[in-house]
Amino acid sequence: MHNYFKQYIKAVSQPLPEMANYFEKENNYLKNLITSNSIVLDVGCGNGRTMKFLSPYAKKIVGVDYDPKMIASARENLSSFSNIELLQKNFFETEFHENFDLVFASYSLLGSLETKSEDRKPLLQKMTSHTKSGGHMVVSAWSVSGIDFAKKYYPYIGMNVLEIKDDCVITNQGTIKRFSKQDLEKLAEGIGRSYSIVELTDLFYLLDFVI
Repeated sequence: MHNYFKQYIKAVSQPLPEMANYFEKENNYLKNLITSNSIVLDVGCGNGRTMKFLSPYAKKIVGVDYDPKMIASARENLSSFSNIELLQKNFFETEFHENFDLVFASYSLLGSLETKSEDRKPLLQKMTSHTKSGGHMVVSAWSVSGIDFAKKYYPYIGMNVLEIKDDCVITNQGTIKRFSKQDLEKLAEGIGRSYSIVELTDLFYLLDFVI
């Protein structure tokens, strides 16, 4: 497990203006996909940043993250919300007793330190398998078009950028992938579902599947 907790908390609790803009747009995009009767799953929920925003608009939200520090932070952050359930589990090894109207992975899970390249398509497939017919499965991904932002962003949260190469940012803690639209199309076409790619900001895409 990468020691990413402190960096993540700074990134989401004291976001740079560019990231605050992305967070706001992502939150509102997801909000528009749900109703007051929706059951939602947040994969890699971190400290519950997105769950906290969506909670008033959904019937129930389940968050899963394998990092005990992240779940502990989420429990503290979300203690006043009665419609939220948190699970400290590996998503790939977790089976759920219900399917969800919206399944999403916010921020950068798809190309993160924790997700190997060979696990990206299985991640999308498993997320799809837990999405109700007619529901949405959404993942966000760093865009290659904004890769130079890494030179500002990672030092700000306490990571050193060693090299930027082949659409990847190589840091002292590992390599984080940036995606072109073509990269995302290649991943999405293997899932066999209708999808759209939304350029949310210069920094991020959203890959939105309709199940």
